[in-house]
Amino acid sequence: MTNIETFRARTNYWLGGIATLLTGLFLWSSFLQGGRINEVSTLLIATVIEMLIYIFLIRPRVSYCDEGIIIINPIVRYTIGWRDVEIIDAHWALTLTFREGGGTRTISAWAAPGPDRHHARGFHSSEITGMRIEEAGTMRPALSPRTDSGVATYLAQMRFRRYDSSGRTASLDYDRRVNWVLPAIMLTCIAASVVVNIF
Repeated sequence: MTNIETFRARTNYWLGGIATLLTGLFLWSSFLQGGRINEVSTLLIATVIEMLIYIFLIRPRVSYCDEGIIIINPIVRYTIGWRDVEIIDAHWALTLTFREGGGTRTISAWAAPGPDRHHARGFHSSEITGMRIEEAGTMRPALSPRTDSGVATYLAQMRFRRYDSSGRTASLDYDRRVNWVLPAIMLTCIAASVVVNIF
């Protein structure tokens, strides 16, 4: 993989930081009240909350390289070569349609969510300067460069065009990996918290 570029939604870092601060205050208040069972139980619950923050806000990302794209969603990681990509679009998030086996598959990237329904009202023509919009004639709010889905889609389309026009044959092989470690740790913490409170 060459020329790797990673995209993450900035708002996820803000939300993750605020949630971590609130979790820390929750933990601190529990330790002020005292009680060994209360402290252990709260520590286990705080661990689960922090794992959820990591899984859903910090972990998701999209990595682009010259040979393909890597989409890391909360549990599943997709590696897709540019030669297999058919459609790059944005609906509710960055959406890729690609060849898998004998058919096609469509996935969305959690790291690049689309805007809310009111974004179209604040849409301005200066946002699309130089983006080759004249080919399609219109632009949906999800493709706006002020949105996470729009930026991620534009980066993917730019890398795909560069790959397509270069005539390269090197491409990443399709791979799908499921990460069961993080959910297993969370379930273990939840079970330990229940056991501590029962006994």
